[in-house]
Amino acid sequence: VTSGDEGILLQDGNITKKSLYRNFLQSFEEVIPTVDGVLKQMSENIDSFIQKAKELKDLQNELAFLNSRLEGLKKSLTTLTNTASQKESRISLAKRYVDLRVFSYEIENRKRVVEDIKSFNSATQIKLLSIYRTSKNFVSLYISQYGNDSFIQTIRKMVSELSWIEDYREFSRRMETGYKNALDILENSRKVLYDFKGSYPNLLDLSYRGVFVSSEHLQMLYDLVKMNFVQEVLTNTAVASRKAGSLMDSVPLKELRSDFKKIDGDLYRVAQIWEQKTRHYFLRWVANSVIVAGLVSIITTAVCALAAYPFSRMRFWGRQYGIMALLLIQMFPAIMYMVAIYGLLKLIGQFLPFLGLDSLGGLIFAYLGNIAYNMYLIKGFYDTIPSSLEEAAMIDGATRFQTFYKIVVPLALPILSVIVILTFIGTFNEFVLARIILQDVKNYTYALGLWTFSTGAYETEWGLFTAAALLGMTPMVILFLSLQKYIVGGLTKGSVKG
Repeated sequence: VTSGDEGILLQDGNITKKSLYRNFLQSFEEVIPTVDGVLKQMSENIDSFIQKAKELKDLQNELAFLNSRLEGLKKSLTTLTNTASQKESRISLAKRYVDLRVFSYEIENRKRVVEDIKSFNSATQIKLLSIYRTSKNFVSLYISQYGNDSFIQTIRKMVSELSWIEDYREFSRRMETGYKNALDILENSRKVLYDFKGSYPNLLDLSYRGVFVSSEHLQMLYDLVKMNFVQEVLTNTAVASRKAGSLMDSVPLKELRSDFKKIDGDLYRVAQIWEQKTRHYFLRWVANSVIVAGLVSIITTAVCALAAYPFSRMRFWGRQYGIMALLLIQMFPAIMYMVAIYGLLKLIGQFLPFLGLDSLGGLIFAYLGNIAYNMYLIKGFYDTIPSSLEEAAMIDGATRFQTFYKIVVPLALPILSVIVILTFIGTFNEFVLARIILQDVKNYTYALGLWTFSTGAYETEWGLFTAAALLGMTPMVILFLSLQKYIVGGLTKGSVKG
């Protein structure tokens, strides 16, 4: 590179620098208006912020002023509330005083009314009832407004002592209504009976000829007794009887308490007289159950004792399967063969009436089916008795039957006693089968008779039912106490000392 070339390069470098500087100045001149606009906007924003800050400070000062005023208003409100409470308390006392004065004035007026009473008729009852209800309403209103203070407690106690007036009014109203309805029913009953007396000869004549007849008059009489009396008389006398029971304790006159007690008893007696009575043959029912249960337990025990012996002592084909088959049959519920038993007894009764339906013999025959389980129990006890005792007796010349009733049976008395007791109790308390077989009331057993005690004319007679159930326990208790020594003390009699 020559010196001339170097001069040209330096000149070109200066030209390049001047060109860059000129571009920079041009760009700066273009940016200056934008920067001026931004700075101007920032200045305006700062002025606006300063203005808002001044306004915010003014608002804070105003808020502090309003808070101070609010505190003052709260204090004023508290003062006014306390003053109003004091004024209201004074007004309440004044109102209470006025209410008490009005009540006192009414009591004075009622007192004069009571002093003018000459008789205790319906009008008098209405007046006394009005006094009682007015006093009662005053007490309720006073308590709701002023609370239950000592003063109103005294008034309330006095008012409660007048509650007998309301009970007596209800008692009197019910008695009058029941008495009137009873007279109407008796009069209608007389008319129906009078009409029936004129028609029953013709009805009897038709009935003797084999014609089915029904009497309209008897149906009317039945409706009077079973429906009209209950709805029109018994409902009123029942309420009157309950009110009489309350008046016995609340009426202030002691002379009347015995009268209300007598009235209560008379009303109960009237209801019992009119109520249709069910004839109960209690002793006969218990006797029937004792006979049936006694024979069934004796026969069942004897048959099971004999039948269980071969299964315990003898070895024959089918011995194991035979007793299992009997137990399997015993597992089926009795309800499955009810129809079959009924049909069988009906058939047998055509030839042997004492073993048919509606007979104790037929019932005993039906109960004898519960043998398999008892036989299995006795067989298990026989197995615990050593066979060497029987073998020794047979060597001495005893027969098989002699060894049975002289050796085995005495040793098996504990299990035989248990079978007797279980069979007797189960038969004595059985209901379903007896209900199906027996129809005549006189042939009922104790369980059926006990059911009739619970069904009253208008309600369930739990009192009679419980009393009959308690008395009916006597035969079972006697049997248990009689065989107790065999059950408790004789369980080890079959053992042998070795």
